[in-house]
Amino acid sequence: MTEIFTGDDKQYVIRPIKGKGQGRDTLTFDVKCQNDAHIALLSSDEITSPMIEIFIGGWGNQKSAIRFNQSRPDKAEEPTPDVVCCEEYHRFWIRFHQNVIQVGREGDADPFLSWENTEEPFNVTHFGFATGWGSVGTWIFDDEEQSSSSSSSSEEEDPEKIRQRGKKPFYRRPGVWLDMKDGKVPMRAVIGGVDTSGEKIYVGRVKKDGTLLPGKIVPSHNCCYVAKGGEEFGSSKYQVLVRNKCCEFIWVPASDGSIPFGALQGGFSTDKESVFIGRVVHDGATSIGLVHPSRGICLCTYGGEEISHNDYEVLVVKTIPL
Repeated sequence: MTEIFTGDDKQYVIRPIKGKGQGRDTLTFDVKCQNDAHIALLSSDEITSPMIEIFIGGWGNQKSAIRFNQSRPDKAEEPTPDVVCCEEYHRFWIRFHQNVIQVGREGDADPFLSWENTEEPFNVTHFGFATGWGSVGTWIFDDEEQSSSSSSSSEEEDPEKIRQRGKKPFYRRPGVWLDMKDGKVPMRAVIGGVDTSGEKIYVGRVKKDGTLLPGKIVPSHNCCYVAKGGEEFGSSKYQVLVRNKCCEFIWVPASDGSIPFGALQGGFSTDKESVFIGRVVHDGATSIGLVHPSRGICLCTYGGEEISHNDYEVLVVKTIPL
């Protein structure tokens, strides 16, 4: 998976629609930004008319809209408060079929924005993506890893040579957090150990009461468990950590709140302190939770209760592909 960064300059990064001509009419992506995730649907590899712009989380992350040929009034708009977030990825789909544009969230069959282009129909061959109005973004497109490996030479992937040509390099992160639910985990989900039954458990995290807490996904239980306020909390909706295929994670022993070099931040506590992904073995079972540096402990759950350990292991990145 490749994360692509965009600045707050509203400058579109343009890509071809992969599979166009073979029935491809949907663009699916994850984005993390404070506001204003912009997508342009284009008829060429340039910003020119005709074009359709989709603004997700515009107007201070309060509204989304569809605009045609960079002209107002907008063709469609809907209130979408907090539809994007700078702390976690949100996943969207855009469908363009027979000149009908639809925009929706992952898991929703119905779009929250739609418009039929009867004014100047055109064939969508490229798309652009950008952020702006004080917001920077991180994007993941479903076909970007395939396209980057099949169309980029080793010279193009050299950051220094890209910089000399005045282009922005791509940076690969060791892993990404993907929204999932009901015990589902994707390929390359990070395994944290095994439960008492011998079932594999996975590294996940849950957003709750202003916190973002790492914990364990137990697929057969259809949820992710986290420790919060002295109790175990299970959520059917969660994020799962998925590693980059070129990256390797390892578990490193630590104690008393210490965090090894290369530890992966897993979220934040009520007071916005960074917490890290830890695990312990309790009664023969592995449990995944959060390492709270200022408290000097790893908090996990077991048997419906919160447990704390001074000795634990921390998830650390061993190799990072650049």
